[in-house]
Amino acid sequence: RRYPYWEIPGLDESVRDFCADVIFAFTFNHEVADYYLVARRCNVPFGFQECTNPDRFRYDNWERGLIAREEADRQRAIVGSGACRIRLVMDSYLESYPEVIRPQIRAFPNGCRPPSAVEGRVKGEQYTFVCVNGFKSNKNLPTLLRAFACMVERNRDLRLCIVGKPPEGHCAYSQSVLEEIRK
Repeated sequence: RRYPYWEIPGLDESVRDFCADVIFAFTFNHEVADYYLVARRCNVPFGFQECTNPDRFRYDNWERGLIAREEADRQRAIVGSGACRIRLVMDSYLESYPEVIRPQIRAFPNGCRPPSAVEGRVKGEQYTFVCVNGFKSNKNLPTLLRAFACMVERNRDLRLCIVGKPPEGHCAYSQSVLEEIRK
């Protein structure tokens, strides 16, 4: 039998044997509550990152139709109040937590370092941007495409690669993205 890792027999003992200083979960669904319970049982500080907007996290990813919204809110509040640190990807998401939990929350966007050797590139060498993304409306690909088109007007040595597959149920959106690409 295959178990989700938090249900593996002997997991708590293994975590204790690691002498873990912290358990930090990078997650975007209800499993964060299960990871939190492992940490609590093992008396290890727990932190997590919400990788998406709070409403999507709670109502789409968390509940997945299995629990009521009120229960999703309650579980998130329990996990949030017990976490030593929470990382959010946007400052505006901080408002989705009660004031009492906010001191343990840090909000900063995902980022990347700017290229350090752009000025050393050979003229005419192509510079490629890669976007790994789902073709869903909340990913706002048409804005990316319009912004990239403006950049290409100034520098023809740019290329954009979009990697991902259209999820089921988003065919109309995928079609609108394809139309934007053809412009």
